[in-house]
Amino acid sequence: MDDTYQKKLAARIDAYMSDLGLTYKQAFNKAYKEVKPPSVTIPFISYEEWRNQFSGKG
Repeated sequence: MDDTYQKKLAARIDAYMSDLGLTYKQAFNKAYKEVKPPSVTIPFISYEEWRNQFSGKG
């Protein structure tokens, strides 16, 4: 995953655990709802293009 996302999530979890006294599971669930993971869009390529690109022949 994205490094900045992981750092933000960890910081938010630590903050909830220290400030609100939540358990790790409770803090994780609450932080996961707030810190959104990055959105990744992969462009479409046909199977033939993909095979040529990753087979090492093309």
